[in-house]
Amino acid sequence: MIAIQGYFDGTSCIPLEKNRFLPQQKVIITALDEFIEPPKMKLSVFFGCIDKTDSDKMLEAIKDCERIEDSSEW
Repeated sequence: MIAIQGYFDGTSCIPLEKNRFLPQQKVIITALDEFIEPPKMKLSVFFGCIDKTDSDKMLEAIKDCERIEDSSEW
């Protein structure tokens, strides 16, 4: 039996530590009367190992996509 820390995001329990759970493994979840600020995820977690310049370019591209003002641009 192991114990790890995590938090509930409103839908799922998110572990804060690496774990070795197997599919269909039974778990016991205990809720505490404490709250935490969920950690911020870095782009490198989603895109693999990238350098700062590439991650900045990706962020700019994402922000650029959000700036569509006229639907005729599509």
